[in-house]
Amino acid sequence: MRNFYLLLFLIFLTTCSSGKIKLKNIDKESWYFLEDVSGTYDVKQSVYTSEDKIYFEKILYDPKDKGEFLEKYHFIAKFGGRKKTGHYLVPIISQYKTWIDRNELYTEIKIRPKLKKYQITTSNNKKENLIPFVESNFICPFSFIADCLRLNGFLEQAVSGEEFRTDIWIMWDNYPFNQKIYARIFPGIFFKSKVLFEGVKDDLYLFTFEVSGQSVTLLYNKKLEFEKMFWVAQGLSFVLK
Repeated sequence: MRNFYLLLFLIFLTTCSSGKIKLKNIDKESWYFLEDVSGTYDVKQSVYTSEDKIYFEKILYDPKDKGEFLEKYHFIAKFGGRKKTGHYLVPIISQYKTWIDRNELYTEIKIRPKLKKYQITTSNNKKENLIPFVESNFICPFSFIADCLRLNGFLEQAVSGEEFRTDIWIMWDNYPFNQKIYARIFPGIFFKSKVLFEGVKDDLYLFTFEVSGQSVTLLYNKKLEFEKMFWVAQGLSFVLK
């Protein structure tokens, strides 16, 4: 069963872009319908900028009661890169909180660039744990992978007509509790995957990637705005209202 999590969320993305990011095209708020094996939920997802930072937020509600949220994700990053190489997102902090069996659980991930490490603190182990950087330019948090791909220029590259396939590393922003939320997934905080552009279906651009051998589908409209995600093996759908 999926257990409710309040998360001041997420992420960490060190993703290199093939093009520049335009601040005026980023700010957006959307509502989605989430269904999984535990039930159905309403989700508000926002991306907005302030000064030189970009904020990601995802809040999950009981559709019958919008008063108290059940989950909350909040990720802060900043823009990096140069004119020749393009801009990319540089993570600052990711926070996650949930309740499992009425126990409050949390994870906080801070980026320590000088140490080239991720600092991870969880309710299971309040002692700070340092993990070395993954040797990759393409890293996305699972909860915001759709926006991660969009903001780092992958979608434009894929739909331009050229064959598109890229290796990325994905971070479980709800680690280590992802093992209790999802079934039959491999242990660890990072996993490597390939993002494939599969063409157009029902006027939507279709991308796929794998999680522990399980296929996940992402669908975007012609403006490259995220609309749907399906993870059939987990009975999960995430659809724009």
